[in-house]
Amino acid sequence: MNEIEIGKNGNMQVKVEYDSGEAEMHVQCVTKEVVMGRNRHYGYSVKIKPHEQFFQWLREQDAVLRSAASDRLLYTPFELIEYQNGDIQMYVPGKPANHPQGAVLDLSPSDERVKNLIVFAKKAGLIKTVDHPERWTPSATMTIQTWMQGDVFDTLEEEE
Repeated sequence: MNEIEIGKNGNMQVKVEYDSGEAEMHVQCVTKEVVMGRNRHYGYSVKIKPHEQFFQWLREQDAVLRSAASDRLLYTPFELIEYQNGDIQMYVPGKPANHPQGAVLDLSPSDERVKNLIVFAKKAGLIKTVDHPERWTPSATMTIQTWMQGDVFDTLEEEE
């Protein structure tokens, strides 16, 4: 494994540099303690097919983290945030999308790959719990209701 900085419990990162034709986002969870899945000595990785509009936004973000599998600068950080009601969202800092400082995505835990990502993140202590009763929702611009299996990704008018 290349030597990349690992936070207290680990890091979660999503790839922003893709070859043309790639249609699935690549997520890496890098930990020293927890490993899940095949051929991943650094923790866990999964590919998830996002909505094309979000995937385009993701490709426009800056790569600031190195791949856990190589020494290439290809990734940006993200967080999984769990609310008091059990909802989990993915927050990707970057250029404003549906959040002033990036994008916030609802996750569909019924999707097997998303469910495994959540299971791994919980085992590794990578989920950030917040003291809010419900998930974050935007007041304007883009809203991502879900991003799995062709669900809604709408652009809204700015609220007045």
